[in-house]
Amino acid sequence: KQWYQRRVAITAGDGDLSQGFKEVDEKLFCGTCYFERFGEKCANCGKTCVGSVIQALGKSYHPEHFTCFECGNVLKEGFNVDNGNPYCSACHTNFLPLCAGCNKRI
Repeated sequence: KQWYQRRVAITAGDGDLSQGFKEVDEKLFCGTCYFERFGEKCANCGKTCVGSVIQALGKSYHPEHFTCFECGNVLKEGFNVDNGNPYCSACHTNFLPLCAGCNKRI
């Protein structure tokens, strides 16, 4: 489908289409609006992920928002999963079974 400058101006509103645009359901969106509406959303904050993205547990996260479910520390190197939630190694020890003799985590 060809879009002419006059048609673009009417359809797109105030968005800057000089750098290109995306068409969705015969509606035009500038790059900024397209990513705000249709881009990956961070599972923690709900905002659009632009730039670096962490894909984990079937979700997308800003790197600074991929955190331990228990303590909230950013998970930079490895993590454990329990009940579908990410945990740092320190917090995940709470899920380890107890020794029947000394009652310490195994």
